[in-house]
Amino acid sequence: MNCLVWIISHYINKQNQEIINMKLKLDSTALLIAGLITSPVIYAQSYEQALLQTLETNPNIKESFHNFKVKSEEIDIRKGNYLPSVNINAQTGFIKDRIQPDQYNPNQASITIDQLIWDGNLTLNDIDRVKEEAEASRYGLYSTVNDTALKVSKVYLDVLQSQENVYLANENNKNLNTIYENIKKRVNAGIDSSTDLTQAQSRLARSDASVLAAQSNLNDKQSQFIRVTGHRPIDLVMPEVDQETIPSSLKMMLETAKANNPTIQLALHDIEASKYKYDLTKGHFLPKITLQAGQTWGAENSSSNSRTNESQIALKVSYNLFSGGSDMASSRQAAYDLEKTKDIYENSLRELNNGAELSWDAYILYSRQKSFLQDHVLASTKTLNAYKKQYLIGKRSLLDVLNTENEVYESKRNYVQARYGEIEAKYRILNSTSNLLKASRINVDPLWNQSVL
Repeated sequence: MNCLVWIISHYINKQNQEIINMKLKLDSTALLIAGLITSPVIYAQSYEQALLQTLETNPNIKESFHNFKVKSEEIDIRKGNYLPSVNINAQTGFIKDRIQPDQYNPNQASITIDQLIWDGNLTLNDIDRVKEEAEASRYGLYSTVNDTALKVSKVYLDVLQSQENVYLANENNKNLNTIYENIKKRVNAGIDSSTDLTQAQSRLARSDASVLAAQSNLNDKQSQFIRVTGHRPIDLVMPEVDQETIPSSLKMMLETAKANNPTIQLALHDIEASKYKYDLTKGHFLPKITLQAGQTWGAENSSSNSRTNESQIALKVSYNLFSGGSDMASSRQAAYDLEKTKDIYENSLRELNNGAELSWDAYILYSRQKSFLQDHVLASTKTLNAYKKQYLIGKRSLLDVLNTENEVYESKRNYVQARYGEIEAKYRILNSTSNLLKASRINVDPLWNQSVL
């Protein structure tokens, strides 16, 4: 009897110490969750490293960058209309006159210079339009980078969460297997009923299915990680978001998002480009003035041996009086295009505000839920340990312990979900305010920060 008392006392003290240790684990941000400790990682791939590798190789970012360069070069193409156009022409041949028997070889060379003086501001507005389009493309590049960074954070967190879920599912399955074997022994010994064994089999079967589902989900998340980043997830570590980068209120977040979000800036520059496009169409109703100068040299090499040496300079004015109504139609089209870009801006602003508010609500929700779910983990684990003690003195059955094991498992899963949900919401907030790269300590090419205007 004394031996039994000592065993029970030793077991209770051990369980109490485990509860204390578990409390310390939950309170420490360095550990994942209660009961889940990871071994030290020597070559860990941080979120920042995964993001940097993705930004360097992602084809969508390369496409956006080249689109920006295409638009930038188009500015110089339009500016070329302000510079003179110089053309050189030369010809030689053979001519035979059948009326007056004669033949000669005309040789001629000429050079002409055309200089635009004024074209109704067509070129001026066209250059300004292309500049605004290039600036919009620059923000489009930033938008692509920002959204890619958010996708990387999503798949990175998904893989980590799935790995923890696999660990928890296997841990729970192992515990249920142990309890099931003990129940089986007690049923065979005639201590417990076969109903207890059937219920244990049911719980274990569900646990087996959970293990398979968790592993399948992990495989899916790893595939998504590869698709987004271009490489396999290896030794991922829990990312930490600097709390100072998170706005202190929803109002501040919305103001920052409206001022900095690249999608909004892109839409604003599209509006400006459409304004210049509309102004450009007005130039079709105005005259065009050009200055033309030229020099011609020629010789016929015939019996007359006539030669040519002419110089000319002229100021030319052209004014289209009627073009079949196409100029009027172009002007109306540009006006509608301007209204369309304004609508796109309003829609982008609505989507930004809606997405930002959802991200903020999720951040607040998970932040508050996390503490309650942590308490749930502690309480359910404490209950489990109490049931194990009561089982030793005959006050609880192994089936009670098994059911409580499942509750502990579910509480840990819920805590993991809230923990990762909070971090994901933070990344979404940083994406809305265009601070995700800054918070990740990643600097882009300085040329990207230079406006083309």
